[in-house]
Amino acid sequence: MENTSVDSNGYPIYRRCNNGSFIEKSGVKLDNRSVVPYHKTLLKRYQAHINVEWCNQVASIKYFFKYINKGPDWATIKVAPNNGGDNDDIHVDEIKNYYDCKYLSAFEASWRIYGFDVHYRYPSVVRHPFHLPGKQNVVYGADDDIEDILDKQSVSSSMFLSCMSCNEHNEDARKLSYVEFPTKFVWKQKDHCWEPRKKGFSIGSIHTVSRLSINDDQLKNLTLYEIEKTLLQNISSLKDFVGVPYLDHDLVSSSHNRLITEELDFDMNSLQKESHQLLDSLTIEQRLVFDEIMTTVKQKKGGVFFVYGYGGTSKTFLWKTLYACIRSKGDIILNFASSGIASLLLTEGRTTHSCFIVPLNLTEDSFCSFAPDSDVPKLLKSIINYMRRGTYDS
Repeated sequence: MENTSVDSNGYPIYRRCNNGSFIEKSGVKLDNRSVVPYHKTLLKRYQAHINVEWCNQVASIKYFFKYINKGPDWATIKVAPNNGGDNDDIHVDEIKNYYDCKYLSAFEASWRIYGFDVHYRYPSVVRHPFHLPGKQNVVYGADDDIEDILDKQSVSSSMFLSCMSCNEHNEDARKLSYVEFPTKFVWKQKDHCWEPRKKGFSIGSIHTVSRLSINDDQLKNLTLYEIEKTLLQNISSLKDFVGVPYLDHDLVSSSHNRLITEELDFDMNSLQKESHQLLDSLTIEQRLVFDEIMTTVKQKKGGVFFVYGYGGTSKTFLWKTLYACIRSKGDIILNFASSGIASLLLTEGRTTHSCFIVPLNLTEDSFCSFAPDSDVPKLLKSIINYMRRGTYDS
């Protein structure tokens, strides 16, 4: 090979120059064509044989996980009589050959025989759910009767409500916060109550509750909305007063929409700094794609853009840059992907099924299962009205 190239499957074919230099080992002459890809710095640093390849395929991640989960080497040996026949006449049982059984080595078998722990976690973590009054989660089957569901003890006595009830009659409980409760108390799932801990130690984990922030326009409209409700009860309206501004119904509606409020709850100053840093790191090709998409956004035109490239070409980095720049201007952008792993790479990423409530098993009669007056269609409508964008990573 005179030049390095890429074959039809996307794998590199490296240049191998035969300049006449060679070494002889065991009677075999080896020249540059026999040298595998390597990195001099890694060889000198770790004093080991390290093969370096250019990874540009999605299949490379399978290669990594293959050796992580491969486990110890093992082989199956079977001794069977030949009965004097030829080897070509041996019957091949494809079903037995298909079996991929797990074999325990001597030390694994001894560990299990003596009943040692296979794994353990210390300290144990107790997740603490919380909810508003009357808003606790209720789990029930499709055929369960509604009255039987409401009579369940798990509905009327959740972990959070039981903690509040324990504070009423236990003085020691009042000295602890909700997240500190597992250090001194044990949650009894069967009885749905907290009891004083006699031994052991646990720590509590609670979900973070972010304080949703609203801008001045939203605060102004919410105030006008409350005033308008009071005036309407007294057969009046803001329209009856000259010089008094009237509320924006669309803005008030978005303020009462939890999804829209969450999408607008971000720190614009930090996003502006982040967007400048990401923009400076874009390559020439990435910047061309970025400028074309942002031009469409600024001109409020609809458009579909398909960005294609091998794994490792920083497509996700481009999505993160678009996300930071659009959000830093006070707009909404939705990041969603077809799989859960891909969505984790995106900022505030979600799967398509989660974002649009798409059924997992699709048929020709499938449709998105959300009500027309719910928060999801109102969020999508606000994106269309204000020319806000969504990015999709496959």
